[in-house]
Amino acid sequence: MRTLLVTKEFGVPATSGGMLRTLAMATWLARRGPVVVVHPDGVSGVRMDEGGEALVERLRAAPPRSLVRDALTVGVYRSIGAPRTCGAGLLRGLTETLDALGPFDAAVVDHTCLFAVADRLPAGLPVVLSTHNVESDLMAQRAAAESGWQKPAAAVESRLLRRLETGVGSRHATVVCTQADAEAVARDGGLAEVVVARNGVTVPAGPGRAQAQEEGRIAAEELLFTGALDWRPNVNGILWLLRSQAWRDLVAERPGLVLTVAGRNPSPEFRAEVEAAPGARVEADVPSMRPLLERARLGVAPLLEGGGSRIKLLEYVGHGLPSVSTYVGASGLDGLPDGAVVQTPEDAQAFCDAVRVALDEGPAVLPQASVDAMLEIYGWDRALAPIQRLLLAR
Repeated sequence: MRTLLVTKEFGVPATSGGMLRTLAMATWLARRGPVVVVHPDGVSGVRMDEGGEALVERLRAAPPRSLVRDALTVGVYRSIGAPRTCGAGLLRGLTETLDALGPFDAAVVDHTCLFAVADRLPAGLPVVLSTHNVESDLMAQRAAAESGWQKPAAAVESRLLRRLETGVGSRHATVVCTQADAEAVARDGGLAEVVVARNGVTVPAGPGRAQAQEEGRIAAEELLFTGALDWRPNVNGILWLLRSQAWRDLVAERPGLVLTVAGRNPSPEFRAEVEAAPGARVEADVPSMRPLLERARLGVAPLLEGGGSRIKLLEYVGHGLPSVSTYVGASGLDGLPDGAVVQTPEDAQAFCDAVRVALDEGPAVLPQASVDAMLEIYGWDRALAPIQRLLLAR
């Protein structure tokens, strides 16, 4: 099966939870045949090599961005966000790919803001839509939290995304991440056929944290947060924690405590505020999170908003790293091993109290049985398997 995958961000290594899911989906599809990925940075091919590993090849680079050309694509995307993140380059790449590399046996359109692209695909081409969360709801949350001009812009975008979910989404089967998302769109009258394919994780090969513990390389008082640092829910959650009196009290009590905030594209303002806070630092655009995941004592997810499910928590468990999360931060994740992720209300004092207990009384490395139990549900092959039925039915 030759598959066309259209998505708003793609690359190796993946630098966000969304990119990890998209890369995992491309790899999963490549086990069934060659995949061509059209994305804002160009066009890539994904195939399996003789050793069974995914090989990603750049087929075409995107043309230089133009603010004017990108702005003119609003009517095509029927979204505010897609012209900014994807622009004219993605549409040009799609047209050239269909002309030069088609025909395809199926297409996957990834992210709600790109759903309208399905209307530009050849008639009769089977199409599956993929969304990492209910994006209209996520944008409505953002509108409630924003101020100034960004508040009405987010509200408008929420309505536009909702139209895509109930319009294009009513004509094609759609993949969502969580059962809660499936129930939400069904309740609201969106999306014709919905299949739940969970987020997942790939556990790194090798001894990892177990060896780090034996060699004394785990930092006794280091907390770790991983995620895209240009993503508003991540930024808001970290600043909520660092601005709290509960955090200041915890750092005063434990002078060696440090929170490492690691991820891509932090703004200068965010970076400055984090590094001015007691017991916090930023590690931006690191080539691999693995050394940080093996070194940290505890993972954290102090999130107050968002949707879908959190790959960062699955990565923590996959690396044997215990963690503390708000209930919102762990939303969409069910069936996790007991004790792997301690969950608290969205209250800074409760969160810091849980961190204190986990540091003093919790394990430094999760038992392998906990990791294996998580993989039974959240290994990528098992997580994405429900997509197979959709593709076979197209």
